[in-house]
Amino acid sequence: MRFVSAGLAFVVAVGFAGSYACGGSTPPPAPPPMPTGDTLGSPTALAPIPDDAAAPSASAAASAAPGATSTSGQATILLKNLHAPNALALDKTSIYWVDELDGDVARIPKRGGTQMTVYAGNGSPFASNSSIAVDDTDVYWTSQIDKSSSLTRQDKNGGKPTVVTSSTFAVIQCIAIDDHDMFWVLGGGIIKQSKSGGGPQALAGGFKGADCIAVDDAHVYWSVGGTPENKFTDGVIVESTKGGANTRVLVRGAENAANVHSDANYVYWQSGAKVFKASKAKGEPVKLAEASGKVADIAIDDTWVYFLTPDAVARVPKEGGKGQTYVDHLDTPTSIGVDGTSVYFTTRGTEAGKWHDGTLGKVDK
Repeated sequence: MRFVSAGLAFVVAVGFAGSYACGGSTPPPAPPPMPTGDTLGSPTALAPIPDDAAAPSASAAASAAPGATSTSGQATILLKNLHAPNALALDKTSIYWVDELDGDVARIPKRGGTQMTVYAGNGSPFASNSSIAVDDTDVYWTSQIDKSSSLTRQDKNGGKPTVVTSSTFAVIQCIAIDDHDMFWVLGGGIIKQSKSGGGPQALAGGFKGADCIAVDDAHVYWSVGGTPENKFTDGVIVESTKGGANTRVLVRGAENAANVHSDANYVYWQSGAKVFKASKAKGEPVKLAEASGKVADIAIDDTWVYFLTPDAVARVPKEGGKGQTYVDHLDTPTSIGVDGTSVYFTTRGTEAGKWHDGTLGKVDK
């Protein structure tokens, strides 16, 4: 798929460095094994989603295909010359991201302005599976340096970071938060810990290929990409209560499922070049869009699913329909976020630029 360009307008801001300090860590307990029986069944027996099942009607599952419309807004590049930015998060006033090549966390006002380094690393780059989340007071991020993986928490205005947990035996990834708790993936396990203290709790385990977490008022959802030996056809979307009870596979045959999101009635995820949704009540997958190559990230608002193609920012209606693009000809877009007025995105940059030419941009909805 090739989308029509919406244009670029450039605004550059100047950054400055912050301070760094180490914190302690509490390794979580080993997660329990995957439950057996009718609730979950056998992952090896799962079948891939056929195209006719994924798209029950042309109107409900129209692909974001060539010829998709272009929006009228223009993108504003808030920052240039970033070092492999990824893992974007938003609060009411600011944009937060991870610069993976530098191993630090930074922010900038949504309107543009001066970059602030919230957390300055020790110069060691992070691996490419970082994630980030923010609430009213703190910023949370996962990172991996060599074989050491960690979840770190810090006041948004700086100060001493606290390592919530660390691991050398499995990767910590995809931090998700609600008003009271933190949730993350640890290898094939789903872990929960109160923001106010106490030890970590293993909600589920044994989900080889577990990728990411979404939460709503009462439930936790996670995407499981599947296994190479089954050609990833054993990918699933799983649901449990926030206490870890009633774990069940909500969607089966979700090949290469990744980056699950949730609203009141549906879950959404990316699968290679495709974007899907499924009802929380029925679990029936619907293909919303298909890009020309692997989707890098997705985000949702009340009406749209936004996604990154290999070189563009695009969206498709949640109800299905024709896709739209905001801007294309981007150098490896990596992460996306939305608020009530704008869409925000990062690009990793180019190998020729040694990944020092990444950008942070936004475009009005």
